[in-house]
Amino acid sequence: MYQDIDYYLKSIFYERPDNPAKLLADLFKIEDITDIKVIKIKEQHPKIIIPDFVIKFKIENQYYLLNIEFQTILSKESILKAVMYNILIKQEYNLPVLNMILIVDRNYLKKSQYFIINHMKH
Repeated sequence: MYQDIDYYLKSIFYERPDNPAKLLADLFKIEDITDIKVIKIKEQHPKIIIPDFVIKFKIENQYYLLNIEFQTILSKESILKAVMYNILIKQEYNLPVLNMILIVDRNYLKKSQYFIINHMKH
């Protein structure tokens, strides 16, 4: 079931990349995010890790990348995986990386309310 939700969220975000940018703007009260482009991550080998969703956007004169990970639970492993993705994305594009982990299990969110942002500087 969660793979279906994961696929559905990815398809929505890939079709409308302004949606995650609006989510970021609402969360941090950013007034103007422009020049939003989806960064398509190509799978080269089944063992290579692939981020769920990445966009490039501009705030004022600075470009950023936003990495969104869809998870069923928030665990040490999911946080480490997101940080590892950020490092790889930062190496590839040499831009600051913001990260969101979206928990897709409604029952888990009732137990604990988390939101983690990881911002990797230049």
